[in-house]
Parts: sequence; structure tokens; C-alpha cells
Amino acid sequence: MIVIVPVTDDAVPTLLELKDGIAPGDWLTVNSGGVDRPANPANVQARAERLAEAFPQSPIYAFTSGVANVELLSAALHPPIVGIFYDYEPNYPNEPEFSFNPGVTAQNLSKATGIARSHGFRLVAYLTGQGLFNPQHSWNYRGFRGMVDTLVVQTQSALRQNRWTEALDRLGQQFGTEPPTVQITVTPGLPNAVDIPTALGAYDELGRRGFPSVVFWWVPSGGAELRALLDHRRGAPASP
Repeated sequence: MIVIVPVTDDAVPTLLELKDGIAPGDWLTVNSGGVDRPANPANVQARAERLAEAFPQSPIYAFTSGVANVELLSAALHPPIVGIFYDYEPNYPNEPEFSFNPGVTAQNLSKATGIARSHGFRLVAYLTGQGLFNPQHSWNYRGFRGMVDTLVVQTQSALRQNRWTEALDRLGQQFGTEPPTVQITVTPGLPNAVDIPTALGAYDELGRRGFPSVVFWWVPSGGAELRALLDHRRGAPASP
């Protein structure tokens, strides 16, 4: 299974220490402008180039929030970056365009995709998972996937709330045999983080169901937990 690893501004040194756990084909995302600040294209480009030297077989993406930051980064970045992750969830100052309305969401995704593609980048939609469970905001995630290049559903809160199986079942109903990428949060103290045994069990369930990839969300203070998951993926004993 492909693992997608976010790389925050201070995470590069820690990730380099975990280099042997990153497999060829795993994705790395260089994060900037995720909450309430403008993205920093120069910083993103510099980190991406450093990561490309260390992980030449890993596609590298920028990760940001809001159409404005998608436009800012798309206009300024260049290889080795291959695409833009567009975070889309409520209550983020950088995402004033966010809406639970499916029609508005479709328009936002189409706009972000058009911006990224016009500069030669892929667009990865990183969507809140709240549309899986709220009957007032029921989303057709599979339909949204047709508007972008890749789609990630943020399932970390479902795992934290012991609704992992239910979330995967609902995704299975929508996507059938072609499920999307999902998220597990692994650093203690982060919102919706789970302990290592829970994360390992969730990862194994994804494998049994044929999910192609997973985001292991972490920050540098969670290097040990990320190591445990990467070791588990390659069959090495996990840390306690």
C-alpha cells in the first residue's frame, strides 16, 4: 500500500532519519498555508528540492488550503513538485469558499483543478469526511473524484470515534472496488490521533479491503509513531 507522508516546515530532519521506511512510490507532501497564513512558494520549493534529493523515487506534492493558495503555489512552483493537495474542510480561515453544499463544493473543486492543471500540476482534493455521516450534508465523494485527479477522504475522526468500519463501509458503497485514499493520524496530541495498536489495526483493515493508499498524518514530535507504522508496513516489528 502506498503511504503519503506530510512534511511540515520543521519535519524534514526527522523524516530523513526515517528514510529507510519510505518505499519507492510513496508520496511526500510539502505543507504550507494550511490554516490562516498565505502559502510560501519559495519555502515549499526549497523543501521539495531537498526531499527530491533524499527520496528520488517519491512523487512530491505541495499541500495547502484554499483556492487562493492553490493559485499562488501553482503559479510559482516547478519540478520536482508534480501536483497540489487542496485541503477542503470547515472552519479554516484560508478556506472562505468552503461549503457543505454539494453544488458549491463541485464548483470549488473544478476551479482548483482548473488552476492547477493550467500550470501543469495534478490536483488532489483533500476532503473533510463529515459528508459521510451528516444526513444534512450527504456527499457523493465518488462524484467529486471525477472532478479532480486524486481524492483523499479525511477519515481520522471516524477512527478516533470508533466508526472506522462504518466509514470504510460507506466508502465501499460509493466507490465499490476502487476506494479512495484515507487518513490515519498518528502523532499523540494531534486532533483525532489514535494509539499505535489502533492505527496498525486500521491500516491492516485497509489492506484487507483493497484500499490503494493511506495518509499517515504526523508532526516531528510523533516520529516514533510514524516509524512504527512504516515498520509495520514493511513487515518489521512495530515499536511498543
